Amino acid sequence: MRKFWRIVIAFVLILSITASGLYLVFRPQNADVLKQTSLKASTVAFGDLEDYLLDNPGKHYIYFCQTTSTDCEFVKNDLLVKLADDANVTLFEDIEPVDMSALSKDISSNAIRKAWGFSHYPAFVAYDSINGEIIIGNVLEWDTNQPFTMDEIKTWMKNVGIWRAEYTN
Repeated sequence: MRKFWRIVIAFVLILSITASGLYLVFRPQNADVLKQTSLKASTVAFGDLEDYLLDNPGKHYIYFCQTTSTDCEFVKNDLLVKLADDANVTLFEDIEPVDMSALSKDISSNAIRKAWGFSHYPAFVAYDSINGEIIIGNVLEWDTNQPFTMDEIKTWMKNVGIWRAEYTN
């Protein structure tokens, strides 16, 4: 009987050492969490926006966002990524991100609306820079009580003419 228990203990010991070794060899690696985005990597600082628009005449489609805002992260990394998948593209090249992080807390939302056409962000705004003048076009801005949807972003893109024919929907 003693011999039987020795064999059982040896078998269990060999089995557990083998299982531990196999686990160490084939252990799953931690997945790197990548933030997907469908916007250009380069951003324009809010303080430089007026000079940027005047120095680059023509139509501009701006996405205003603050990098620390969860609403902005949701729009950029969820809604726009799903919309890009829907359009069968990886990047919306026409939309230019503007970082609102440097915006002073002392500036009122009415002052922002008067100067730039929106008062809350995230916001999508079309501008046309002609002859040293910036003309505000179509605006889609965030409202915490009624946030915009992927379909509303798509409609904004269609209205300003940047939803391209080669997009699938």
